[in-house]
Amino acid sequence: AALRGALDDPSPRVRLAAAGALGRFREPAAAEALLERVAKEKCPLPRAHALRSLGRTREKSGVPALVAAAAERGTWNDVVPRFALEGLAEIRDRAHEPVFLAELARTRPDLVRAAAARGLAEIGVGAEDKARFREPLEKLLDEGFHVARAAIVALRALGDPRAGTALRRFAERRFADGRLKRAARVAARTLAAGVSAPEQVQALRDRLDRAEDEGRRLRDRLEAVEDKLKARAASPPDRRARGKGGRGGTDRPKRRRRPPRR
Repeated sequence: AALRGALDDPSPRVRLAAAGALGRFREPAAAEALLERVAKEKCPLPRAHALRSLGRTREKSGVPALVAAAAERGTWNDVVPRFALEGLAEIRDRAHEPVFLAELARTRPDLVRAAAARGLAEIGVGAEDKARFREPLEKLLDEGFHVARAAIVALRALGDPRAGTALRRFAERRFADGRLKRAARVAARTLAAGVSAPEQVQALRDRLDRAEDEGRRLRDRLEAVEDKLKARAASPPDRRARGKGGRGGTDRPKRRRRPPRR
């Protein structure tokens, strides 16, 4: 209830944080609150975070809003369609494959195409026929930096060893970007070693969840320490606790006199 009320806060930062937090609740009530926020939010960043969290709830009721937002144009840094595609990928329904393929078109901005490439790989993990997901991603290796980098990451996450040929061929190009060539070599070695992409993704998510829990505990401890310090600063000093020797009630040790010289 508190998070739902924070979605209507006057501050866009508060609305953004509340929308991000609601994405951790996979229940219809959270999806309903996020849908309402998406419909009336005017600021691009809170709306984008609400869209991504809507997908993270895994509720099918949010699919029409996500598909519509993925096709939007003209938002700052294309943040709304990018986050909408990320939210749609979180649902992990292969029926949404045409949406991601459509957003890979060259008429779309590079950042949107990159998000579509990563989403296509995410819904393709675990599919029996990975060729239909792999082949469009391999074609993106000839594109610009952002799209090619997303294609390399997506091919590695997809986990199809047959993508190693295209990645090694890309890494041998003479005039390709050095950062992309290095990433392609690492991805090709990972696929050749047979490391399971779903296991890697799950391990990373588990580590992220543990890091978030640890950060939450540290924040609670820090707030408790700050409250104690504020209470101590607000209370007047206890003069009776001071002793003869000065502050803190501790007497200074007496100096030992040296014997006279003979």
